[in-house]
Amino acid sequence: MIKALAIAMLGAACLAAPAFAQTPAPKAPAPDCAALWKTAHGNATDKVLTDKEAEKLKTVSAQVDTNKDGKISDTEFSAACQKGVLKDIKF
Repeated sequence: MIKALAIAMLGAACLAAPAFAQTPAPKAPAPDCAALWKTAHGNATDKVLTDKEAEKLKTVSAQVDTNKDGKISDTEFSAACQKGVLKDIKF
């Protein structure tokens, strides 16, 4: 009886071990939105993209220009970047 119980416990431990050995999937790195803004806007000191700079965001402009003023500010750009809206945009 004790031998059967020991075998059952060993079997249960072997079946449960892989569940404890699993590690969570690594999180994707957070985008460097400040660097992306600098790439998109250059070294300009104003806080709004020019029309030419904003051309690359045309496909996502409705999601980025949240106040619908037709301009993309650094705040709107950063918020969109943090949400992952800009992940497929090439600057």
